[in-house]
Amino acid sequence: MLRKNVDLCLKRHARTLGLVFVGIALTACQGNKNFDSSVKLSSGQTVAASSLRETVDPEFNAFLYLKNFSKVEYSQRASYTVDREKYYQGKYYTLNIQHVVRAWFNDSVQADAKDKEEFLGFLDRVKHSNLASDVRFAETASGFGYYADNGRCIVARFAKRVKSRTSFDNDFGAPDTLAELVTCRGLTVSPEEFLSLLDFADAGDLAQLRQLKRKAVANPVTDEKAGARVTRSFTAKWEGYTGGIQGALSLYEKDGKGIVSFTLPDAHGKCTGNYQFDKTGTGSWKAACERGLTASGSFEALGKGKGSTGEGVDSLGRSIRYTIAGS
Repeated sequence: MLRKNVDLCLKRHARTLGLVFVGIALTACQGNKNFDSSVKLSSGQTVAASSLRETVDPEFNAFLYLKNFSKVEYSQRASYTVDREKYYQGKYYTLNIQHVVRAWFNDSVQADAKDKEEFLGFLDRVKHSNLASDVRFAETASGFGYYADNGRCIVARFAKRVKSRTSFDNDFGAPDTLAELVTCRGLTVSPEEFLSLLDFADAGDLAQLRQLKRKAVANPVTDEKAGARVTRSFTAKWEGYTGGIQGALSLYEKDGKGIVSFTLPDAHGKCTGNYQFDKTGTGSWKAACERGLTASGSFEALGKGKGSTGEGVDSLGRSIRYTIAGS
């Protein structure tokens, strides 16, 4: 399988290095199960990966083809420059992409990607064995792999060469990218088209991503559905902004949900987001700004008419603490 043994062909080593990824699994339409934070080499040495963080500049364009796309998380496996991106649809983690930056995966990985029995085993591990009768093989000039699609859920495992040929004399165009998809939330294209279209994200793709993020945070509640608009003053300690932030924000709220808008200094522009809370007054929020910055966190109401306090982190990993004044 593209399995726990993932081998990299590195010119500089003149031998094959095996990486063992521990506990790699996507859960069937339930998501949010993380990969382990370290990998084991065939020698037994353990190599840690950098921690996952949300990124506003993903390496791949997969977000264009995921319905209800919400965010991408990125990490890099130390020493062997294997980039990993986790894609979310809503709150569900549905797509994992691993890319070898300076090399490629070896023949055993390619063979596994073409092995139907291996794919059937993958279906079983992600709790989608009911799709076994819907399995198909897809192949393009640069990629291949199996997928299953019953019209409601899609499971796929694809291997693809994305970067151009390197100068190494043993680089014959073998796959450098592995993608595993388990979703019941839909694609905007067919699985075959997804394989064909998957590529590095360019400037135009990233511009579309910023539009998607702004649209996503505004969708849960519209102005027409919300209650009356109110304006509140707020103060915030946002890492990276010297002296803190003071200003006013606009709120639309109804039935435990609402829309918030505010403006950041230093040309980050207007930010729009949404929030929700329960009967205890605790809740969560997220926002996206005009120049691509995003942020999310939690808050607690201080009582009727008394405002709220909250905290969070932005897409650059910077901490946020804020207070919103009462009425």
